[in-house]
Amino acid sequence: MRKTEINGATQKTLVIEKTDDPELLVLENVSTSARLKTELIRQEGGSDQRLFNTMNVLLILEAQNKIQAFLNGGTPKQFQLKTVPNDDAGTSTVIDTAAIDLAYGGEIMLNQNDTITNYLTNLGKVTTSSIFTFGSKRVSPFPYIMKEQTYKATEIQKEINLLETDFLVFDKDSLPTEIDMRINGQKIKRTAEALLIDQKDFFNFVGTDENDKLIYGTAKAVVLDVREAQNVYLEDNSEPRTDIKYYSVKVPFNKVK
Repeated sequence: MRKTEINGATQKTLVIEKTDDPELLVLENVSTSARLKTELIRQEGGSDQRLFNTMNVLLILEAQNKIQAFLNGGTPKQFQLKTVPNDDAGTSTVIDTAAIDLAYGGEIMLNQNDTITNYLTNLGKVTTSSIFTFGSKRVSPFPYIMKEQTYKATEIQKEINLLETDFLVFDKDSLPTEIDMRINGQKIKRTAEALLIDQKDFFNFVGTDENDKLIYGTAKAVVLDVREAQNVYLEDNSEPRTDIKYYSVKVPFNKVK
């Protein structure tokens, strides 16, 4: 385990090396507005990989919790938000503990000089914020990649490449107006409103807010399991049209429970 103090900074770069045993990146008291970009840099063979492309930390955390619930067939881990003092003599809403997976089922397999570089921004000047890295008994060859995708405003419809996608992740504030799926020959249509209802029905409560109230369904991340789908299409009829950023996740195993 390794601990790094953030000490009220608004941004922080953390370079993780092989000796840091990187399986989990654990962020304490980071702002709900904090953003994370994570890159795996290979020095001796192999290609560099982008794990997270400047994503909101709460979005990553909630999405990973929900994907794990889909894979396990259980309920997602809950997170806790709270209000703490900041260095501007005000307060910030923070995530008490955000445990972010860097790999599936163990530490990322690193060669001696490989590194994982984490760029944190929008940290909120919270003196008590810090970063931990945690190891595992196992080593994994599968980094946890959430690949950024774009549904461009110029596109009438967006077809999802299901060969590279098991789960879709959307920011609840940037949903397409409709998602059409074909699963086992059955056509299923979900509006943005229906997607949020589905999240409540499937996940129940996902965490608590800064007032200790339960958060039902979605705080930030809407996650869709498309492992059994034959086709998935995004449609957006909003005006004016804007590009929609979303994320695809491909897991190294594909068992549907």
